[in-house]
Amino acid sequence: MLTYGKALENGRMEPYAQTDEFSSGGDQFILRMTAIHPYKDYARGSDVLNAHIDYHNLATDATGRWENVQIPERKPQDKNLRRHSVFRIIPALLVQGDSIPSPIFP
Repeated sequence: MLTYGKALENGRMEPYAQTDEFSSGGDQFILRMTAIHPYKDYARGSDVLNAHIDYHNLATDATGRWENVQIPERKPQDKNLRRHSVFRIIPALLVQGDSIPSPIFP
C-alpha cells in the first residue's frame, strides 16, 4: 500500500510517501521517504531528491532513519516512479548500517 501526506520536519510541513512494497533478504519493510527542502536543484534540471528515509523491518522489528539522503534521478526502468529510485538505494543503505533512531517508527 502507498500513502501520501505531510509531516513536520525541520520546522516545515514536508511531503512524504510511505509504502510497504519493499522487501530485501526475505524481510518485508515499511519505508517512509520525506522530501526535505531544498528538494532538488531546479536550476540545473536535476531530478536528484533530498530526503529523509525511515524504515521498519517487519521481520526483525528493527527501525531507523537515514537523514539527508540524495535519492538518484528516476530512470526509465523505474517507470518514472520515485519509490523505485528509492528501492534501488535501500540495499546499499542497509549494508552501511549507519542509521539513527527513527522518530516515525520508534
